Amino acid sequence: MSDSEDQVLWPSNREDLARAYSPSSCVADIQPFLDRYAAESQRVRDSLSFQTHRYGTGPRAELDIFDAGEQQVHAFVHGGYWQQLSKADASFPAEDFVARGVTYIAVGYDLCPQVRLRDVVNAVRAALRWIVSRFPHASITLSGSSAGAHLAACVAEPGEIDRLVLLSGIYDLRPLVETYVNDLVGLDAAEAANLSPLLSPPPGVRTRVVWGENETDAFKLQSRRYAAHVGGTTHEVAARNHFDIVHDLFDISETAATGERLRGTGTKSSREHAPSGSNQTASRSRAPVSDDG
Repeated sequence: MSDSEDQVLWPSNREDLARAYSPSSCVADIQPFLDRYAAESQRVRDSLSFQTHRYGTGPRAELDIFDAGEQQVHAFVHGGYWQQLSKADASFPAEDFVARGVTYIAVGYDLCPQVRLRDVVNAVRAALRWIVSRFPHASITLSGSSAGAHLAACVAEPGEIDRLVLLSGIYDLRPLVETYVNDLVGLDAAEAANLSPLLSPPPGVRTRVVWGENETDAFKLQSRRYAAHVGGTTHEVAARNHFDIVHDLFDISETAATGERLRGTGTKSSREHAPSGSNQTASRSRAPVSDDG
């Protein structure tokens, strides 16, 4: 890592460090985005049928399945820095997926500080295994936004999913230890390193890493570095930020499936590339899942 990159990812000043990992620092007010999640999700939940299934013992260990068949499945892990939001706030993308014959699944999980972050990762891993068991012959895409992208990257396995789509994620948690984010998450340095996808072996899954034009430099650089780590393609969506980029989830996912270029949303420019020396693994046939895998 160059000195300039190090300063972007780990500013020495505590205020700068907190700002670097504060997505809301790039928008005037975060609340309208959260309100939109809730309102659009409620509209979709009122208009589309779905079933809620339990995959674990925690109070939030549930999945909402908007069923559109057995062939294609898209599972989405919501963000909220592991401490807020829920699957109910992540129903709105179902409308686009179901309309095109893709089953959409919103993944819920228990939040910090009621549980440790490692417990959240294990819960999302259990949710993915439940999905694979329920849809054994489907082409499965796993996606996540922000903290959900981190969780998706942690649990991705080539025998279980076909594609990984990551929006505005964080992949090296070590800088967060000294920020406000950690007040409720409670990571120490060792746990932060252990739970960092950027410091773990690449999952060997076809991966697209995407972020908005209006994000902090730290989030953008973390995304670029993780894409290089896994040999994934990258894309910056013009005129989008950390919170509204998820409204492009269907288009982002479809281009990940087809290999087409993603168009910016109502926008001026977009940038996309596949790192050289890609170590992505082609989709594999579905493998049995064991409890100790």
